[in-house]
Amino acid sequence: MEYRAIQNETIELLTDYGINRIPIDVELLMDKMGIIRVPYRELSDRGKELSQKCAKDGFYDFDTETQTFYIYYDGTKGKKRLKFTFGHEIRHIIHMDRYEDDDIRAKANYFSRFLLVPVPLLIETGVTNESELVYIFDVSPDVAKYSLDFLTKYKKLFLSYTKNEKELLELFSDEIKRCKNELIDYRETMNIPDFFEDFYFEEDGYEYIE
Repeated sequence: MEYRAIQNETIELLTDYGINRIPIDVELLMDKMGIIRVPYRELSDRGKELSQKCAKDGFYDFDTETQTFYIYYDGTKGKKRLKFTFGHEIRHIIHMDRYEDDDIRAKANYFSRFLLVPVPLLIETGVTNESELVYIFDVSPDVAKYSLDFLTKYKKLFLSYTKNEKELLELFSDEIKRCKNELIDYRETMNIPDFFEDFYFEEDGYEYIE
C-alpha cells in the first residue's frame, strides 16, 4: 500500500534524526537535515512575484553550487499553517520533485499530516477529540480532523504496530507519558464550567447541591 510507505518515510525521518518531542519540532528537523528557510519578505520584488505565482504558501529549491536545500515560505501565515507547509516541502525535497501535479501534492499533504501527527503517537497519548489533538500536537483544526478520520481507517486496516512504529513509540516513550499527564490537566480545565454548575451562590458563601 503506497500510503503505508509514506507513513514509514515519516517514521524513519523522525527516528533517523532523533526527533522525539511532542509537538513534533519540524524546524529542528529541518535544521538537522541542513534545510535553510527563507521567508518571502527577504526575496526581491521579482522573487516575491514569482513565489506568489508558483506557490502561495511555500516552495523549495536546491543550490547546486553549495549542495543546499532552501525552503521559501510565506511568513505571514500562522504558525500551524507554516508547520504543515514545511512538512509538505520536506516530502518534495526527499523525492526531489521538480513539479507538482494532483497526485504528488496529495502525497506531500499526506506526508505532512502524518509527520505532524504520527498515528501510533495519537493512539498511545490517548487523545480522543479535535480539541485535545490541537492542544497536544499543536496543529490546525483541519489537520486534527483529518488525523482523527484517518485513525478510524488505520484501526481497521492495521491490527498491530510494525517494527518501525514500535521503534517510534520507544523513541517517544517519555513524551507519551508526559502528554498523558497533560491531557488529564487539560480535561480538568475544560470541565471547570460543569464543576461550578453543582454549586449555588449565596451572599456570604456557597453551598454544594447534592
